[in-house]
Amino acid sequence: MAQDAFNWKSFWDIATPDEAARILTEWFGMMAAQLAVDCALAAGSDHRDDDRRFWLAVLDSLTGSTQRQPPVMPPPLEVEARQP
Repeated sequence: MAQDAFNWKSFWDIATPDEAARILTEWFGMMAAQLAVDCALAAGSDHRDDDRRFWLAVLDSLTGSTQRQPPVMPPPLEVEARQP
């Protein structure tokens, strides 16, 4: 296993979604689901579709969901320009 540590292309190659869900829960407790969403969004924005599907499967495992809804993006922040 150690020799293959750098020979993976997707998170699917190194863990199952259930394993990742268990580890996230052990390490981060109640934040596990939010972290899975954050990872899915990051993978999606990087066009890493396999990793995005992996993290959404982790989220399904964490929430017990069988019918996944896409993560909801928060609205953009509105920032007023300061006057000098």
